[in-house]
Order: sequence, then structure tokens, then C-alpha cells
Amino acid sequence: MCQTVRFSDGVEKLLQINDSILLEVGPGQSLSSLVKLHPNCDSAKGQFIFPTLRSQYERQPDESFLLDTLARLWLAALRRLETVSMPLKTARVIAADVSV
Repeated sequence: MCQTVRFSDGVEKLLQINDSILLEVGPGQSLSSLVKLHPNCDSAKGQFIFPTLRSQYERQPDESFLLDTLARLWLAALRRLETVSMPLKTARVIAADVSV
């Protein structure tokens, strides 16, 4: 049980997934900062990294920061939906037809 943590290898595996969303749950932003520094991290591939709690240096209230993160997650999910199989407008039309 006492083995070396291979954080970089794990992050590399996660970053191989295009359009990935990584969510850091817990205090601080240490892990998300390390992921952003990884050589394979590229926002052009559609990779999103979000912390859920603000750093101690930010003056934004915790609730406001969390709501901002939730909004960013929602926007990232919409972007991913648009690129997966069909344009978002088509998805809305399908959803509207089903509910009628």
C-alpha cells in the first residue's frame, strides 16, 4: 500500500480523451494547477479543467465561485454536445418534438 503516486501518468491518460472535463473537488486548486502545467494539456483539444472551490487568494465569495464553476461546466457540456454528433439546434428540435 505504500507505493509512489504516479500523478503525471494518470493525468496523461486522462488528457488523451478529447473534449474531456476534469473537475477538482475539494479545497484549493493545487491539482487543477498541476494538470494545466502538464505538457499534454491543450485547451485547443477541448479539455476543460475546473476547480470547485476558490483559492485562498481570491476575494470572491465561495458561493459565487461555485456558481461560476457550475456555469462553466454547463457551457463546456453544451460545447461537447455540439461537437459529438449533431448541432445543438437539431438537438433542441428533437427535444421539442418529443415533449409535444
